[in-house]
Amino acid sequence: MNFHRPSMKEILLDEQRLLELLSDAGPGGQIENRYLYHILKQLHMMGASFRDEWKIVMFNGDHDGELSEPYAEYCDLLLQNKEVSFDAEQGEYQLEG
Repeated sequence: MNFHRPSMKEILLDEQRLLELLSDAGPGGQIENRYLYHILKQLHMMGASFRDEWKIVMFNGDHDGELSEPYAEYCDLLLQNKEVSFDAEQGEYQLEG
């Protein structure tokens, strides 16, 4: 089956592999990690809701890219493949190296 190439703002998921990972991360699975399981479950539901538009908001402590300028700058640096870390308590990022 020919699939279209995903754009940079699209995630293309193989449902069978996703279901295998869900099984591994779920209760009694090889990995059994609740956080990973719930992220994968949410991705599965987002994929099933293909008619809806989704937005992913990443946060660290009280910071997210829309409300915190230092975190927005940190995210911009991540997108530039810079080695950078963010200290949520201080509200500052640090370029590595």
